[in-house]
Amino acid sequence: MRNIILSVIAAMSAMLAVSCQKGDGEADYGNSLIYIPQATVSAGIDNYYNVPSGGAENTLNFGTTETDVDIYLGVMLSGKKAGSGFSVNIVEDSEASISAAAALGATVLPSSAYELPSVVNVASGRNSGTFSLVLHKEFVMENDGTCVLALRLADPSAYELSSKATSVVVVIDVDSLKNTCEYETLFIDNNHLAGAYGHSGGRSDHLGGRSGISSEIFKNGIHCFLEREMGESVPSGAGGP
Repeated sequence: MRNIILSVIAAMSAMLAVSCQKGDGEADYGNSLIYIPQATVSAGIDNYYNVPSGGAENTLNFGTTETDVDIYLGVMLSGKKAGSGFSVNIVEDSEASISAAAALGATVLPSSAYELPSVVNVASGRNSGTFSLVLHKEFVMENDGTCVLALRLADPSAYELSSKATSVVVVIDVDSLKNTCEYETLFIDNNHLAGAYGHSGGRSDHLGGRSGISSEIFKNGIHCFLEREMGESVPSGAGGP
């Protein structure tokens, strides 16, 4: 009897040791299925992905360059374990775009307004990869309202697609993006406005250089900002020489 009890204790100790080495937080669990995380932001209500997100114009789901607005998207492999690398195709879903545009009173984003990769590669040992919907600033500045573009995943090289969240409708508030593009360098508060408004080689040059845009574009932005905020005409040279 004593030997049986000792054997049971030894077995339980071994099991406890294994569980301590690999707790629930580190266990490999869940099916490895590919999906688009941005399609889950509404917690299952729909697959809309608003750009910008939330109530603010400046959010982290997009960034800007001199010529484009990069809308950040991605693919993810569910489950804890990161396995071998894989690729998956990104397909534009015209039918879903038209349906979403009708439902939202929006327009379908024209193909000339953006660039999109046809495939996303996820490296071995990782469970996610990113890509961007590159929206041309020229389109943003010349248009307004809301535009939509539906995308879906197809033909993964490994693993399987999830039964949910493999398609997303990117809902673009063009007006908000336009405001961001116009003011992306205008980080002006009461302490800096005077310097940006009237001094050569001061705040405006610093901000213009930091953002990577020309000083002329920056001065034009200052000029536009002051006219809108002050409600009166401002001399074109007011933004600095």
